[in-house]
Amino acid sequence: MAFRTEWVAAPHILGTQFQDSTTVSELKLVFLEYLGAAQEQEIYFLLDFTGVTVPNQLLTLPSLLQVINHANTRWMVIVKAQSAASYMTKLLNREKVKIYRERDTALSFLKAMVLSDGLELPKEK
Repeated sequence: MAFRTEWVAAPHILGTQFQDSTTVSELKLVFLEYLGAAQEQEIYFLLDFTGVTVPNQLLTLPSLLQVINHANTRWMVIVKAQSAASYMTKLLNREKVKIYRERDTALSFLKAMVLSDGLELPKEK
């Protein structure tokens, strides 16, 4: 598989980092996992497409909208270093979605949102 999903800051921020290439089937698997996590609690998602071509079908996947619109999804942040971020920003102009060009900036934003919602982050190791 060309992706890895793991807790970036358990139990609040769940992130997926894509490697090599990304297929629509892989995206569907990721979104199913995200939906499962959102069933349990309020959650923040990080999709990292740094260095990977984002499939054009991403924005037409019903599962993406299900994740974004789920009541327990607080924020979804997409990291995309290349120019695709500009068209994605226009199409995903929603109050729970942000696009960043760097993973560190995206993660800082999510951590700040977790804290602003009155939740605690795990101690840094």
